Amino acid sequence: LEGALRYLLERWEPDLIVVGGDLTNLGTPEEMEAVRGLLAQVQTPLFPLFGNHDGANERRIQLAREGKADQTFTRHYERCFGPPFYSFDWGGRHFVMQMDFDRCFSPADQARKANWLEADLGRQPPGREIIVVLHGPPAADFIQQLSRFEVSTVLYGHRHSSKVCRHHGIDLICTPAFCF
Repeated sequence: LEGALRYLLERWEPDLIVVGGDLTNLGTPEEMEAVRGLLAQVQTPLFPLFGNHDGANERRIQLAREGKADQTFTRHYERCFGPPFYSFDWGGRHFVMQMDFDRCFSPADQARKANWLEADLGRQPPGREIIVVLHGPPAADFIQQLSRFEVSTVLYGHRHSSKVCRHHGIDLICTPAFCF
């Protein structure tokens, strides 16, 4: 991560950096703290997103203890970076940072996350371009849901590959994980 950040900042002068999840490998508190310290050194505004690896430690502990994984696994992430989903405005666009791996959330938090997204998108004024950042590839029905709003672009990673396509009038752009 440190090398990728250095490479990016030495070659370009980005206005902002959006990191689409998997800030850590195992999601341990120690990894989270190390990443937070590294990202704090970056002067460019940086917007992180929770990824499934970032909740892996909490999930593994619950599975070992209870034999099931039905809670929300974002506590370590939230202590260092804030909410696992949020939005912000930048350059006349509305950005939605939405963690889409429901298995990282309890059923109640899945519903809360879905309701939040619907409300956030519904509050945007006509003509404001919306960019949705996900961790993983979106399902077709999710893209159809987004097409009711002025979503122009969905960015995602997780698959460790580069792909671009268009579906329901929305550009879908997959980029490799930041460290790749």
